[in-house]
Amino acid sequence: MTQPVLAVRDLSISFPAGRGQTTAVKSISFDLNEGEILGIVGESGSGKSLTCLAVAGLSPASAHVTGTATICGKNFDASTLPKALARKQLPSIGMIFQEPVSCLNPVRTVGDQIAEAAQSAGHPPEEARRIALQLLRDVAIAEPEKRYHYYPSQFSGGMCQRVMIATALALEPQLVIADEPTTALDVTVQAQVVSLLVSLVRQRGIAMIFISHDLDLVAEVCDRIVVMYGGDILEVDTTENIYERPRHPYTRLLLDAMPGHGEPLTRLVEMPPDWRLEAASSSPETELP
Repeated sequence: MTQPVLAVRDLSISFPAGRGQTTAVKSISFDLNEGEILGIVGESGSGKSLTCLAVAGLSPASAHVTGTATICGKNFDASTLPKALARKQLPSIGMIFQEPVSCLNPVRTVGDQIAEAAQSAGHPPEEARRIALQLLRDVAIAEPEKRYHYYPSQFSGGMCQRVMIATALALEPQLVIADEPTTALDVTVQAQVVSLLVSLVRQRGIAMIFISHDLDLVAEVCDRIVVMYGGDILEVDTTENIYERPRHPYTRLLLDAMPGHGEPLTRLVEMPPDWRLEAASSSPETELP
């Protein structure tokens, strides 16, 4: 059996709160396999983004992180991931964030920013420039030779997100994390960007974590889905099983809350503690508590 690209074990994230601490992510474990697209879904505050920021070594300075992560065959204590990132010991992880305009450097051309990522992957400057131009073509930016010299302010939000995708791919990563990559975009542009992103990672055999609150979108693009609530993983299964045969009551609530899937919910009720299912032992036959 092939080793997962990412194996997270007992990851917990907490923050100072008054005289104590509040736990935002509660000892979660999951795997991401080679070439797989794994969706992480849940309402705001469920711990989706915090989990992936921790994996990438980008946790807030105030966060206390424990657990382990195996990334591309390298084992790390989760608390050391920011240091590993700073020392360039962490395998390349391509990050695609919600707000592309704020993530790009406004005083550098988009081409230079993509080329810099290619150089960090070990390519000399001239080769990095050639790679950057090709990636601009790959993400469907018209007139790439001309627009290589454009600044982010000269691009629309959708074009900036395409540049972010190109920058992430220039790192030649085995793992890409897309954190709600279409939230800030127009609905029509969202579909184009997601289709492009999925096509590019599939072509390159890159594993991807796709974070979203939109279960319909996740169902279209992901192979498996992790359902999170209140810092816990409640259910992990194939997309088909999650969508057609959800085992956890909270997953059913999420599905029912979607337009056209059930009665509208004004709010999702708080889950009792015994509603948690252990992801590691989950199977389609597992009975609900």
